[in-house]
Amino acid sequence: MRRLAALPGWIAALGFLALALATVWVRTFPAAWAPISQVYNEGWNAYHAVAAVTGGVLYPPPESFVFNNYPPLSFYLVGWAGELAGNPLTAGRILASAGLVASALFIGIAAFRLGAGALGGVAAAATAGVLSAALYIGYVGMNDPQWLGHALMSAGLAVFVARRPGRGSDALAAVLMVAAGMVKHNLLPVPLAATLWLLLEDRARLLRWIAFAALAVLVALAATYALHGAAAFASILAHERVTVLHRAVEFGRLIFAPLLPLAWVACAVAWMAATQPAARLALLYLLIAAATGLGSLTGEGVWWNAAFDTVLALSLAGGLAVGWIGRLPATAAARGAAASLAVLALLLPFARTAEGGIWAAIQYRRDLPARAAQEGALVRAIAAVPGPVSCDELPACFWAGKPFLLDPFNAEQRAKRLPEARAALGRMMEQGAFGALQLNADGKGTLSRLVDLAAPDLPQHWQAQPMPGGGKVLERP
Repeated sequence: MRRLAALPGWIAALGFLALALATVWVRTFPAAWAPISQVYNEGWNAYHAVAAVTGGVLYPPPESFVFNNYPPLSFYLVGWAGELAGNPLTAGRILASAGLVASALFIGIAAFRLGAGALGGVAAAATAGVLSAALYIGYVGMNDPQWLGHALMSAGLAVFVARRPGRGSDALAAVLMVAAGMVKHNLLPVPLAATLWLLLEDRARLLRWIAFAALAVLVALAATYALHGAAAFASILAHERVTVLHRAVEFGRLIFAPLLPLAWVACAVAWMAATQPAARLALLYLLIAAATGLGSLTGEGVWWNAAFDTVLALSLAGGLAVGWIGRLPATAAARGAAASLAVLALLLPFARTAEGGIWAAIQYRRDLPARAAQEGALVRAIAAVPGPVSCDELPACFWAGKPFLLDPFNAEQRAKRLPEARAALGRMMEQGAFGALQLNADGKGTLSRLVDLAAPDLPQHWQAQPMPGGGKVLERP
């Protein structure tokens, strides 16, 4: 009777998980090989991946206007994978989608190991998959290391909560979490939550955990120094980033508000935390993820990825809530029905989100040939411009084979903070140090803003050559 009563929950959990996987697949393939520009960051990551595996300069000197504020591991992984896929931009898109799927599955495994049961584990994976793939669909199949980092971190969490933790599992968990930090250094909620949880629950294991984590961190830092010297630490730690406090409120409402249907999960795991150690770990993860996510939104350029840790933490907590609710009734049939109702409460509020995600992915694929043709024409036009070109559409410059001389977004960040950098940047633009300048038609691209900031008179005396799509390339007379 319990199995029959739990059947609606299983159907919902497996159905939503399948829908999430389908959304990722449709959105990623065959778009991964298309010479299109999804976002500026795709080109930025591709250029650095090439530098990593070809002996180039991964961390440029301070006087350069190419920046790198990310740890090095993702660039090597994407660069090596790019040698198999044909180029690092394609490889990065595939690895990002694989990372999203792996993150959801590892969260499900972690929930199962923490006592959520099989249904709770699948429900946790389904929640993470649907929210990540449908609610934040713009990050699906994007050449960005965020999901790759989350995959490693979620794997570390799944190992950390092994049913019988020992030296081997703690060492592996520490290595995986440090590796995640070497992909994206903002992935702090899981290791912080794990360490605080051990401080509350198991002081003896805490000492072992700190020892393994410290050793893994020291090895990672030593390897980084051996490969890139002090420049890597200066680039990452001293990176100029403009922070605006009101962004946390303005974009927090947009990015985090869709998660409000899971407020009951936060309340449930807080209630469970009074008596259940597993719930205390999930609650710590959720609180740290929400706080750091909102805090990170104060930095310009931070967007949907600020919510990813919160999504994963809510999914983990949701799986635990399903398992807990399913154990409350006295009879087997009632327990199955209660678990089903909990799964439905977890997933059904996002039914329209899941439906919209798969249809958006299908439409994206349908539009791909026309978009690839249009952007292919832009790539060919940029390639035909003599000499170097710096781009609003940075992936287009990458596809066109142009060198990476100017990082418009990070140059804008420095120029906003340092007047002397803004003046130097304007002089270098006027002298043609960054080559011709490709500007989008709407005038709202990153390079367009940078020209307005550092060299506003330049468009008046440089020659404008029209580009496909309505934009233009400015060439020095």
